[in-house]
Amino acid sequence: MRLLNKFSESTLRALFLLIALYSLIITVYTSVNLIFFDQITTDDCLWVNEYNGKKLDNGVFITEIIPGGVADKAGLKQGDILTAINGKAISNGVEAMKILNTYKDEYIIYTVSRENQVVNFEIYVYKFFNVLLIIFSTLGLGFLFVAFLVGYSKPKELTSQLFFFLGCSASSGILVYTSSANNLQNSLFLYIHTLFYAVTFHPLFIHFFLTYPIKYSFKGRKKVLIALYLIPPLAALLQRFLNFIFNSKFETITGNIIFVLITSYILIGIIIFIISYRKIKEEVVKKSLKIILNGFLIGLAGFIYFGVLQIVNRPIFLVNAIYFLPVILVLAIPFSFGFSIFKYRILDTEFIIKKGLVFGVATILIIGVNLLFVFLINLLFADYFTNKQFLAVIIILIVILTFDFLNKKAKEFVDKMFYRERYNYRKSLLEFSKELTYYSDINEGLVNISSRIQKIMGLSNIDLILKNPSYSKLFYTSESGSDEITKTQKTRNVFFIKLLSIHSEPVLLNSYFLIENKFSSEEIDYVKSSGLALVLPINIKNKTVGSINLSNKLSGKAYSDEDIDLLKTIAYQFGIALENARLRSEEIEKLKIEKELLIARNIQQSLLPDEHFNMSGIDIACSSKSAKYIGGDFCDYIKINENELLLVVADVSGKGIPAALYMTKVQTMIQFAAKVIYSPKDILIEINKQIYPQIERNSFITMIIARFNVEKRKVTLARAGHNPVLYHNGKEIITLNNKGIGLGLETKGIFESNLEEMEIDFNINDLFLFYSDGLTEAMNKDREEFGLDNLKKILTKSLNSTSLELKNKINAEVDAFRGDYEQNDDITFVTVKIVN
Repeated sequence: MRLLNKFSESTLRALFLLIALYSLIITVYTSVNLIFFDQITTDDCLWVNEYNGKKLDNGVFITEIIPGGVADKAGLKQGDILTAINGKAISNGVEAMKILNTYKDEYIIYTVSRENQVVNFEIYVYKFFNVLLIIFSTLGLGFLFVAFLVGYSKPKELTSQLFFFLGCSASSGILVYTSSANNLQNSLFLYIHTLFYAVTFHPLFIHFFLTYPIKYSFKGRKKVLIALYLIPPLAALLQRFLNFIFNSKFETITGNIIFVLITSYILIGIIIFIISYRKIKEEVVKKSLKIILNGFLIGLAGFIYFGVLQIVNRPIFLVNAIYFLPVILVLAIPFSFGFSIFKYRILDTEFIIKKGLVFGVATILIIGVNLLFVFLINLLFADYFTNKQFLAVIIILIVILTFDFLNKKAKEFVDKMFYRERYNYRKSLLEFSKELTYYSDINEGLVNISSRIQKIMGLSNIDLILKNPSYSKLFYTSESGSDEITKTQKTRNVFFIKLLSIHSEPVLLNSYFLIENKFSSEEIDYVKSSGLALVLPINIKNKTVGSINLSNKLSGKAYSDEDIDLLKTIAYQFGIALENARLRSEEIEKLKIEKELLIARNIQQSLLPDEHFNMSGIDIACSSKSAKYIGGDFCDYIKINENELLLVVADVSGKGIPAALYMTKVQTMIQFAAKVIYSPKDILIEINKQIYPQIERNSFITMIIARFNVEKRKVTLARAGHNPVLYHNGKEIITLNNKGIGLGLETKGIFESNLEEMEIDFNINDLFLFYSDGLTEAMNKDREEFGLDNLKKILTKSLNSTSLELKNKINAEVDAFRGDYEQNDDITFVTVKIVN
């Protein structure tokens, strides 16, 4: 059945309609043919090939002569041997029946051998009217009618699908169980058709009750179902094979075995249904099922009576028709199903009635328009239209072109005439659904949707559930600040989480649905006490984010398919409004965050030194660009005295706010340490001691500290895992790559042992470049890095430039290299030139 659910409801309805029409045609044709045209001819006696231990090679023994019947009146006696009918010799009973069935309500001559004498008897034979066929045909048609209602109303539900096919199989296959159905063999197609339906009916019967009203899930269910479907056809084939091999010697035995098999199927199905009935505690469900159960019990009495007639094994044409009347009790089965469906509104039968009205009105309109067209053509252009075929083509084209328009008008007419209330509220809700997406305040939209639906449809309550925090936070709350959740709220939450996780389409919360989906008794009690009747899931981008939940109508009317389709549209529109509100909220929040980040950026920039700094004997320029609003790179230069300057460049692993917070903390430490500690190495050791307990283990800080002494023309460097310094002495570029590991990676002993301080002499016009890895690792659109070689080329050409000019050159070259490609890391560097 999973294959069927791949199709849309409209496609399934069209398919079910075709199957139902096909089954109806076959059933009616077969029934009418068997009852009125292919009736067997009877002579009120039985023919057998063996009698009193004697077996005939030619002819048949006449037995079981009905007193007062036509055979008795003609003078036939028990044990007579019939050898010819109207002069046609017979060899066995089958041949004799074929000859007899060619006559209808007339006198014919039987040639009989009695006590070695040949005697001719004139006998009146007549067609037998089979009452059983009428009863079983009505039973089949009743099943078909109810099954069509079920399948057409809910084509996607498994129980509906099973019952539909069960009804179709019953409509035709049940004819096989009447003795006269042997006449079907005259048509091979009809025989195969009815036999196929007969062998599928019994497995479907059990399969249906394993699914309805309670679905039984057990290990090996699939294998059991496959076995149930295979046994009847295999048994039928085995019976045919044995009859063929043994020349029908065991026909009676195999027939009885088949009868016991199919009776067992029926009894098993009924037993499963009774067990399900006893398990169900819901009062409404119990009442509707009780009607069906009573129907089954009454129908079972009819089937048992029919079975007794079969076991007696007397041909039905020898039984008085009045004795068949109790079999009519079998009709209680489809009647009980139909009565239960209509009484307890298990299905939306109004939908089918309305479709029928629309179809009828549309048909009348189409016929009327075309009759009017033909009348006008004949009136005005009779002399011109001599070609009737051309006229017929034009009429067909008009029918095709006007069908949609006339069908729409017919629908409007039926709505206004027969469903005005629904027509009015559908019109109102459709207009409202167009407004819904334009609400700037989602809370206002919720109030409007609730009040309008509640008023227009006549509901006692309407509720909204949102399981996604991204959407639920959009709504104001009037609840108290209490964090306590009541037992009812817990049940409610569990119920909707379970429901919305498996259903993204509208769901009617009737007792059948709740039981079939195995909701707990607490959840079922919650649904009943809250009065919930319909859940409309809200789907956004193929995800169910919540639902609109409606109570029963105050009028007591059930929700029709049209109601649900309309409300589904509104739920869809509400989903769009909800998503728009979320996006608006995110945009506002984003602007707020951007504003706050901009403030943070300005604060961070204010903590950096001036871009260009001059001190006697030294020229410095700094550049720092964050990849985000705020970054983790840091540079600073602290004037110790008139001759000494402390320069710091650092980089925190990662980017954004966390990196900036660490860097702010480190900057404060450096400002303090520079006043009391002379050596760059000792400053790094002290900072590591302070930062190690505070920093996360997956984070670290690289840093380089340089102490310039312009009087002595010396610089002392200590590097904690940071990029080496590029030093241009006028002749060559030297990479100052002294040893050191990042801050926050290791404790005091290991950090100190891996830290090396370097001291070098410098001269006038020498250049120093301190930088973070974001400079050399800047990427272009081809993901190529700017690299160290490009930096060295710039330094080589810039020996006569000031530190500010060098800074601008580096920025220009990096920007040109990167182009429009997004900056992937913070870029910070400091240029230092020794001046006179």
